[in-house]
Amino acid sequence: MGCKKAAEPGYFPDLVCPKAAAIGPAIRSTFQQAYKAGVKIASGTDSGVSVHGENAHEFELMVEGGMPPMEAIQSATLQAARLLKIEDTLARWKLVSWLMWWLWMAIRSKVSVR
Repeated sequence: MGCKKAAEPGYFPDLVCPKAAAIGPAIRSTFQQAYKAGVKIASGTDSGVSVHGENAHEFELMVEGGMPPMEAIQSATLQAARLLKIEDTLARWKLVSWLMWWLWMAIRSKVSVR
């Protein structure tokens, strides 16, 4: 939803940098429009150009784009389960959502990601 990493020398291959820098603002705008329009959003990863594990920062980008924090967490748990039609395991997804929220808040209190 932004490409702050495109500004970091050596983070992306030279071929990827210009596209990453150009596409960031478009992604942010598209996300905001989709969320405001009620599009169902599920979070996932293909992580082909980033370090694995850093995609959790996308929750912050979703919040910056207008999504409430718990909905951002649920995009990777409850909402994803609903879109995959496995919501029959709803109680498990509620627990996972709560645990992810708690972990995210714990991390944010210790480390600034901005």
